[in-house]
Amino acid sequence: MEATKTMRSVLKVLSISLGSMLLALSVAACSDGGSDVPNADDNRKVSSLTPADIQKVCNDARSAVTDEQKAAIGKLTCTISLTFGQAECTPSAVDACVKEFIRTPASGTCDLGVDKDKCDVTVGQLVVCEDAMFDQLVDATNKLTCENLLAPGTLPQQKPESCKIVEQKCPSAFDSGNNE
Repeated sequence: MEATKTMRSVLKVLSISLGSMLLALSVAACSDGGSDVPNADDNRKVSSLTPADIQKVCNDARSAVTDEQKAAIGKLTCTISLTFGQAECTPSAVDACVKEFIRTPASGTCDLGVDKDKCDVTVGQLVVCEDAMFDQLVDATNKLTCENLLAPGTLPQQKPESCKIVEQKCPSAFDSGNNE
């Protein structure tokens, strides 16, 4: 019974971390300031974006992810998969996995990861939230090891303050499919 409770707690933390990671991957800030490039000043409502706009924002986001951010995402992904997978989770195994993760180009459908018709925030608000989540993720993964993955406080347990508006006005941004 206690193991089930612990696992639910771990899954909730992983859900927040993975939900944050997925949103962070979906919209990345570009410092270029061009009107068609997503940034914190982009006042276009997500709900008004056309499919072409969404594709452009997403493609720009993919190209804007820094090496440090990609390494953080890779470290979290690799540590989780090695911890719960068949291979032994060691620092060298995580390092090798992260190197492969960084070399592998992004693929798959590119979208914002939200139900745009039920998302009443601006692209800029998503970008500000995403920036804060990347900062949180990078900080957490700097301390992440195979041994402490499941330890309380290792992974973010709450979304950044700047994400509250996104969570309220665009609930699908953090929908992990677990409503518990």
